[in-house]
Amino acid sequence: MSLSIRSLQRANSFPRLFQLHQRYQKRFRDDHWLATLSSFRRLAKITDRMDVLAAGKVLSERVSPIMRSASIETVGEVAFTYGQLGLRHSDVVAQCRRADLKGARVRDLTKCLWGPLLLGDERRSYQIRVAEAVEDLAVNECEITIEDCRRLHFCSLIGRVNWGDECLGATTQKIVRQAIRQFASNPTNPSRFQKEVTANVRKIMPKGWVMHTEYYVEGFHLDIAFPEQKIAIEVDGPWHYYNDSDEVMTKDKVKDRVLEGLGWKVWHISYLDS
Repeated sequence: MSLSIRSLQRANSFPRLFQLHQRYQKRFRDDHWLATLSSFRRLAKITDRMDVLAAGKVLSERVSPIMRSASIETVGEVAFTYGQLGLRHSDVVAQCRRADLKGARVRDLTKCLWGPLLLGDERRSYQIRVAEAVEDLAVNECEITIEDCRRLHFCSLIGRVNWGDECLGATTQKIVRQAIRQFASNPTNPSRFQKEVTANVRKIMPKGWVMHTEYYVEGFHLDIAFPEQKIAIEVDGPWHYYNDSDEVMTKDKVKDRVLEGLGWKVWHISYLDS
């Protein structure tokens, strides 16, 4: 009996997903792992945080042994999944660093950069190795999507904060700068809670300060910003937290650290305090 991709995609719980893996693990191919990781991310959005962390440990035990022989696409998806969900498992990050980048697409490479960075793995030698692979593709005019550019720009900012350089090749930087101009012209729509906070901040802000909303700086849209003072106020609604948890998402934590490294002070106002 063969395992279909659709059955993995339709798994309605972590136990069911792992049950399918246990039953068919000897027949698992890369496309089965890709479907498993996609399904894992989907289930994580609707599952209590503690259950997601527990499931992440189980997934780590199962995915680590296949990382050395897996395709770069699968390695990228593993890195992306663990980074996006803030699942810190050192063995998975270590396996990502050892991945063979030959034959990778830009999409796979940006995920190999993005995931470990979100998990705090900021080794300069690894970042440069992946960035050089991206540059080789960029020089050959390989298509780089907007989402790729977001990740690459974020990685370049982390490189600038940590090592004093952008850690991207000249051609890649040129492509990313073109995409950055598109980010700047597409701010997000403020929520009702954000509008309320903005109105209250406007009432109490110091005289002479100039306030901006949806202020664009260094690839980020800041909810409220005082550029002259380099102070940012981020309004954290429910979407800034993991499901049924008061834990802030990993990408927001990294964003704060990057902004602070660039000289900004970041304050947060949470809906949990309202």
